[in-house]
Amino acid sequence: MKNNLLRITREILSNSTAPFREKAVREYVQSFCLKRNILCKEDDFGNLIVGSEIESKGKSFTFVAHMDHPGFFIEKITGKNSATALFYGGWDPSEFKAAPVLIFSSGGPVKARAIQWEIASKEHARRAYLKFNGTVSVGDTGMWDLDVFRKENDLIFSRACDDLIGCALILTVLDFQHKNNALSLRAVFTVAEECGLHGAKYICSKKLLSKRTTLPISVETSRALPNAALGDGVIIRVGDSRTIFSPEVIDFMIETARELKKNDKKFTYQRKLMDGGQCEGSIFSDFGFSTAGISIPLCNYHNRNFSKGTTESEYVSINDLLSAVKLIDALSKNNFRGSLRKIPKYKEESGILGQRFLLPLTL
Repeated sequence: MKNNLLRITREILSNSTAPFREKAVREYVQSFCLKRNILCKEDDFGNLIVGSEIESKGKSFTFVAHMDHPGFFIEKITGKNSATALFYGGWDPSEFKAAPVLIFSSGGPVKARAIQWEIASKEHARRAYLKFNGTVSVGDTGMWDLDVFRKENDLIFSRACDDLIGCALILTVLDFQHKNNALSLRAVFTVAEECGLHGAKYICSKKLLSKRTTLPISVETSRALPNAALGDGVIIRVGDSRTIFSPEVIDFMIETARELKKNDKKFTYQRKLMDGGQCEGSIFSDFGFSTAGISIPLCNYHNRNFSKGTTESEYVSINDLLSAVKLIDALSKNNFRGSLRKIPKYKEESGILGQRFLLPLTL
């Protein structure tokens, strides 16, 4: 499984992407599904819904990852070798030194640099003034000119781990289940997450998923925190910076993880509140879905080296990814059975001065 994970991760990370410019990643996912005869439908917003249309008898997990990463697209050609570009995503030029930029033009990649920034309020974006040598066109995608895919020991470095790594995890499980003729996973690949979670909002607003049968699970790379460290395992995410997720779903995920751990000592997991950012689980929660998240601790979140104030490659742990694949596979094979919590029962005892204690009743 590890070799397939690395191959799929390398392939998807080689695609350009930015909010509203996910075409290359979307086409990769569509081609991936077509080769395996896996149902893949595109909605009117550009999201992809993957897997069986047959509704399960109970609630089943649907794994959600987004296909964009903070990035640019060319807004206007302003002169020879100069243009403005709109930048979407959580990165601030007043706090971080910009890295070189790579524009994906029809004639091939063009190297550029940002020389000035301003707010583009009407477009809900930042505007970058770019200088470059070459030819670009309005609409061309731009990304930081950083590692596409670099492996060092247990680490993968890339310009766009968030959230192409999440996409790669889901695709790895799809590939594994397809090869074993045991396809059970359902997935959604969304667009424009980095600039307002618009893809998830569209899916919920248009009622493209059934609340009766669907438990959406956000699959994300999330900013590593002091108590949620890189290499300590896949994270069962109990909430994000805005929302605490559904306890009954989290309980079920933890029970599944415990069972995996009994039979696989290499499997590692954590249960954490990842409040370094917001994820699509908050949107599903807003619309009344029971939901939770799966996270991979991410260093240099949104390409930001917080200690140096520089723009660098993000990186994740391969062992964390392998544990995530195992958890997604296991969850996708099990219909949600409802809350695993037992209603507690107590007996009342009294102290010598009238104290009243409610103590657990042992059966």
